[in-house]
Amino acid sequence: MGQFIFIIPYFLAIGLLVGVLSMVFGIGGGLVIVPALDLFLKYLGFSPDLSMKCAIATSLMTIMVSTLNVLYRQSKSGNVLWVMVSKFLPFVIAGGLVGSAITTIVSGLLLNYLFIIFLFYVTMHSMLKRDFKTPYKLEDFREPSLFSRGIVGFIIGNLSILMGIGGNILFVPYLRHYKLPMKNATAFTVAIMPLLALIGSIGYIIEGLHTTINMPPYSLGYVNLPALVLILLGSFLGAYIGQRLIARITDKIQARAYIGFLVIILILMLSSSNLFNMI
Repeated sequence: MGQFIFIIPYFLAIGLLVGVLSMVFGIGGGLVIVPALDLFLKYLGFSPDLSMKCAIATSLMTIMVSTLNVLYRQSKSGNVLWVMVSKFLPFVIAGGLVGSAITTIVSGLLLNYLFIIFLFYVTMHSMLKRDFKTPYKLEDFREPSLFSRGIVGFIIGNLSILMGIGGNILFVPYLRHYKLPMKNATAFTVAIMPLLALIGSIGYIIEGLHTTINMPPYSLGYVNLPALVLILLGSFLGAYIGQRLIARITDKIQARAYIGFLVIILILMLSSSNLFNMI
């Protein structure tokens, strides 16, 4: 009984953080939800393979719903470059469909390690690239070529489904390379997320319904419904708070805070994995 009482404030707090970060950094929640739920399910005694797949599936379903609220707020503020979104979306969707098919043959433990490796790469890349922290204006933006959009969009769509993220940790550094301001880069990722997350959620639900593994209570496939509902409730309040914050911080501060957030999540993922025990 004590564990279930703990669940409510734990996931409401996760949702609150997700809502704030979605507005400020364009993060759909995967960078928070995946390690948080993965750690929680391991604490309850579920295997690393099952906990990671449940964490990713629940993250994608949460992203699909919560980012619609954030997208409305970002679009209303004029931060979404819809023309650019339409140019990337076909390639992202294609990558997402391929990623959804691959999830049926990839283990949750492997996904855990892939998540850590890519997070480490993006964190180091963002820290070392001087232009990431440079303050830009919208007129500085240089549009990526069709070839670049196709390759990058497909890869990010694929990895987003496999690792339960909205694509933010890869899209933001990529768009910053082309000198897009942080508020527009983060809004761009929010516009991409809902459809991509829907594709991934359906794949994980179908796979989970056909597995013989015992799922956590009240799960739909690999999606854990109590965690989903509580995180969503917290995220709506968090989005309101984040909207007020984003109007008060500069592009440079937003970029540096983004890097700091990546470092924290990387540390949490490393601590919840058994990589250190293997060294």
